[in-house]
Amino acid sequence: MTDVVQWTPQRIALELYYRKLMTREEMRRISHGEDRHDPKWYPLLRKWIEDRGYDSIVYRNQWEGRGDSYVVWHTGQIVPALS
Repeated sequence: MTDVVQWTPQRIALELYYRKLMTREEMRRISHGEDRHDPKWYPLLRKWIEDRGYDSIVYRNQWEGRGDSYVVWHTGQIVPALS
């Protein structure tokens, strides 16, 4: 993904829709909920992503440094580079 700057479920869903990975209906369900700031949208979006076989988000970081950055759900997914 690109760096969406604000990593809210709504912004992530919109990016997935732009990339044709999420339908308009799915994006609207997450983006236009009754309270878009309600924390319940995080697990719903994560479940949507996991149900499609993904376990993280990789994006090209544009602000904190160069290269890819990762959003992971479980710390067990992270392995030190030198191990």
